[in-house]
Amino acid sequence: VVVTKRHEIEPPFDAGGVFDNFNPGIDGLETAAYLERLGQERNPGFRVRWFHFGLTGGTYLRTEAILDAFHPDNIARIDFQGLVRKEGEKVWSSDLSMHLALSARGWVVYPWKEAAQKFDDVPKDGEALAKFRKEYPAYRPEAAFQHAHKERYGEKLPEEENKLLVGFHDPTPPDVTCHGCVWYTGDFRWPIPSEAPTVKPMDKFDAVQPGLVAVVQAGANDELPVGARGLNIDVGAKPAWLKKEDGLVVDTRWNQGNGGGILLAQTILSHKGGSSTADAGDWGVKGYRSRWLRAILATNGAHIKHHNHAMVLRWQPTQPQLTPWQLENCAKENKDAEACGIENERENFNWEKHLMLSEYLESPERFAYVMLLDADAALVNTDHNTLGEMA
Repeated sequence: VVVTKRHEIEPPFDAGGVFDNFNPGIDGLETAAYLERLGQERNPGFRVRWFHFGLTGGTYLRTEAILDAFHPDNIARIDFQGLVRKEGEKVWSSDLSMHLALSARGWVVYPWKEAAQKFDDVPKDGEALAKFRKEYPAYRPEAAFQHAHKERYGEKLPEEENKLLVGFHDPTPPDVTCHGCVWYTGDFRWPIPSEAPTVKPMDKFDAVQPGLVAVVQAGANDELPVGARGLNIDVGAKPAWLKKEDGLVVDTRWNQGNGGGILLAQTILSHKGGSSTADAGDWGVKGYRSRWLRAILATNGAHIKHHNHAMVLRWQPTQPQLTPWQLENCAKENKDAEACGIENERENFNWEKHLMLSEYLESPERFAYVMLLDADAALVNTDHNTLGEMA
């Protein structure tokens, strides 16, 4: 690394280096989801922002971040066996393995504009140079730290330094050139070479979060009741704490066996009448749900799943809906039960929200928090554990 000047741009994140988009990156979202699952234990709103190498020469690292992420207890939780199966041998590169360790603890890694890469094939032409800079943001000759200056790599060591090098006394020394083969458990060093130690089941790369299995495996082909059609619920998943005809969207709480956690509850009640879309109104009729509504519910379901909460929908209002005083008023006006129901529907649907909230607050599942959200409200900021931060 050549240092050209004192840096002018302060490090904005927990770690950062070169904008390395020219080496193979992290494959897909599975690895990111695994790192986020671990990282959100320390940093609830954590998301992986950088999917490449980059922690090379010129890198900055926050002291607090490396002391935490590189602590033996935290390294021991990373499923390197699973990561290698998914990502291959590049996992053993320090440029990437440090990224993995930091992200597994919720520390943010992103390139730093003061760390750059030396390229040998930089165009001279102005237009070609502009295109090159756009394609390779790591090319920043104005940056303070210039990586890949290897002009002296082939030089011989001075004799004075060469005398300090000694060989193994053991006639059959261990192979220390292998990748990912030197491991410790506490102070105990495993034989060289060894595979990465096995981690606990819930720390495994392909671990399924509690409750998710039931939701995924529950009868996907079960026919939904007419009033529930178009909603992202699975009628085959019926935990004991679910009330009435409510549908479970997702439950990825880690503490399901002991109750607690956060529940998002939404009432999605359809209007009376036939299944004609012409009379669907805002919330739909039986058998039909508006496209925008389904998009909101899918967004909320994904948010709740990502941040390890639970979500339920109430699609069927509590029966009977009409109160004695409502029936009495309708009788005075010579209105039948159907007309009476339509007249009082909006008010009763609003009261249903309060009823649903009280039922889950008093649930034997002992939810720590229950949030009742209107059907037209969406949790759109996936970077933030909105309900967790509010709690």
